[in-house]
Amino acid sequence: MFFAVLGTPSPLTAAVLKVVQALAETALGSYYWIAAGTADDLRKAWAQRGEKPVVMFADIPSQDITRMVVDANIPVVVCLEPPAAIVDHLARTRDLTGLPALRLASQSLGTLHDIALDTTTYTLTPSIADVEVSELVEGLARIYGLSLDKERLAEVIKKKLHIDANGTTLRAIMPSGPGGPSTADMALAASALDGYTSLLNGKAAERFTWATGVFLGAKPHGEPITGPIELIGGRRCFAFGPYFHLPSGAWRVSVDFEIANNVSGNILKIDAYTDRTIEEGAARLPRDGRFTSSFDIAIEEPRLPLQIRLSNEEGAIEGRFILHAVVVERIH
Repeated sequence: MFFAVLGTPSPLTAAVLKVVQALAETALGSYYWIAAGTADDLRKAWAQRGEKPVVMFADIPSQDITRMVVDANIPVVVCLEPPAAIVDHLARTRDLTGLPALRLASQSLGTLHDIALDTTTYTLTPSIADVEVSELVEGLARIYGLSLDKERLAEVIKKKLHIDANGTTLRAIMPSGPGGPSTADMALAASALDGYTSLLNGKAAERFTWATGVFLGAKPHGEPITGPIELIGGRRCFAFGPYFHLPSGAWRVSVDFEIANNVSGNILKIDAYTDRTIEEGAARLPRDGRFTSSFDIAIEEPRLPLQIRLSNEEGAIEGRFILHAVVVERIH
C-alpha cells in the first residue's frame, strides 16, 4: 500500500499529512516513512521498506519523481497554499525569512505546479481547512482505496489525532508558531510570486513580475538592489538573481531598464543561468533612455533556481543603470 502526499511547506500540508499518517496506521498498522525529493531517493528507500505500507512525502519533488508516481497510477494528494502563507510558515517553523524564504516557496510551488494540475491527482487548497476532519478522513480513505467503519473512523480521530469527532475542522490541527515574517516579506511574497496564485484555482502560472528588490548587486556584493547602479569601475556582473523557480516550459523574459550618462558607451550582457547558461546575449548601450530586452528560455527542471544576470563588458568612468523590473511570461 502506498500513500503519497506532496505539498508546500505550510500549515495545510502539515495537517493533511498528520491525518494521512493516522489513517495509514489505523487501517494498516505500522508503516514505512519516506521523505524523497528525487526518483533515486524513492527507489533507495523503497528497497529498504520490507513488507510495510509506505507513506511518502515531498515538498520539493523533482520532475522524475512526479512522473514516476503519475505513471504508476498511484493515488497522489497535493496540498497547496498561497506564497505568503508559505513564507509565514517558514518564518514561524524554520526561522527562515527574507529572500531565502521566497526562494524556497517558489521552489516548492514550481516543482508541484505540473502534478497539481494533473487530472489524476487530488489537489487540496486552503478551502479544505474548514472541512470537518471526519469528512476529510472519509474522503482520504476513498482516495487511497480504504474502507473504514464507524469504529475505525472514530479511532483515527480520537485516538490518533486526539480531537473531538464532532465539528472539529482541519484548521484546528493546522500548526502555527511564535513570531512570523515581516510585513515587507509578506508583501514581497504576494507580489513577486503572485503568478502562482492561479495554481490554487486549477490554472497554470502565466506571468511573474520581479521588482528591483529581489535582485542582488555587486556593491556591496550580494545585497538587494535599492536604487540606481553606478557603472563606474571595471567590467563585472552588477545585478543578478532572484534565484526563484519557474514551472517547466517555455518562458519569455523581459528586462525593463534605464541607462543614463553612458557617454563612452558600454556593452551590456544579459544571460539566464540555472545549473548552466541557458540563454545569453549582448549589445552596445546608447547614452540615455529606457529600454526592454526580451529573450526566451526553456525550463526543464523546476528544482533549479533561475538567475538573470546583467554585466557590463567594459570598464566605465561614467554611466548609471536603473533596473525597473523583470517580467517573465509563459509562451504558448
